[in-house]
Amino acid sequence: MRIALEATAACRPKRSGVGVYVLRLVDALLRRAAPAGDDIALGCRLSRWKHRHLRHSPPGASQFWIQEPLWPLHRPFDVVHGLDARVPNWPRSLRVATLHDLATLLIPEISSPRFQEKIRGAYRQLAATADLIISDSESTRQDFLRLFEFPPEAVEVVHLGVDSQFHPRESEDTAAILTQYGLEQGYIFYAGEISQRKNSAKLLEGYAASKAAGDIPLVLAGAVSWGGEDILAGLSRLGIENNVRLLGYVPDDHLPFLYAGAAAFLYPTRYEGFGMPVLDAMASGIPVVGGNRGSVPEIAGGHAALVDPDDPGHIAAGLDRALQATSEEREAARRHANGFTWDGCADKTRAAYANALKRR
Repeated sequence: MRIALEATAACRPKRSGVGVYVLRLVDALLRRAAPAGDDIALGCRLSRWKHRHLRHSPPGASQFWIQEPLWPLHRPFDVVHGLDARVPNWPRSLRVATLHDLATLLIPEISSPRFQEKIRGAYRQLAATADLIISDSESTRQDFLRLFEFPPEAVEVVHLGVDSQFHPRESEDTAAILTQYGLEQGYIFYAGEISQRKNSAKLLEGYAASKAAGDIPLVLAGAVSWGGEDILAGLSRLGIENNVRLLGYVPDDHLPFLYAGAAAFLYPTRYEGFGMPVLDAMASGIPVVGGNRGSVPEIAGGHAALVDPDDPGHIAAGLDRALQATSEEREAARRHANGFTWDGCADKTRAAYANALKRR
């Protein structure tokens, strides 16, 4: 099978969860390429030319640039897969796109009306162009089918994976990284942007209302995004300005140590298309507090304290409950998380290509 993967989302100095997905899926597909007889090429949109040194360039994959509506000149592909909710409109190929979430449309207050309309138009174009859509979760699949006209049988769910570096660690193994940030083992952790989208205001209110707030610091790792500055301005009003540590953007190789050094992971978001941090935390052996909407209940599989993300009191109770999790509960959650693998994601992705090609 000749497979073109549109990997633009990984061509960034600070990669998001989508960028991680691109890297891990590409590498897992390449591990299968030779036995399966696949030929894999990685495409990047020409708009990223000035960042071309950041392209993912693993051995075994050729590279090409995408400038629609032109084809790459060197050869056709059986499959072209856009890894971030858009796909080149190349009708001679099976056109596949991965859909990660619909947060902009489902939570309108997190972005401007103009941006919402832009995204809505992009998804309409996706529905008109794609032959197959791969969704990170059943929750996102149902949201897409509710909002857009598309054949249900052509939307397949393929869960993402957990990286092997997320696992429990002894305190001496985390000490070097924690010391860099001036941290001691046993804090409450959050990883992700600080923004309206991630429900950061309610997260802080929930933490402030918890029994833990007086004794256990809250550590936030992530950049400040839409509405984040206004949210952080409320720390003094909540009386927790001395209890909260802001780390900013954290390198990927530090995150496993920061997860493993935590006492609990606080993630009461209002919507996730998948919720990769939930599994990263579980795999690291720490209890999770997650929002009870979107994909988090599906991905957590009964191993998280699910809370109403709009109710600070409920968030606080969930956090206090999670901090009492037993070793048996943590181990069950860890085993659950380790069932999500990038090799499994790659196998199901390739099977989705094959099934769609047969239908076509």
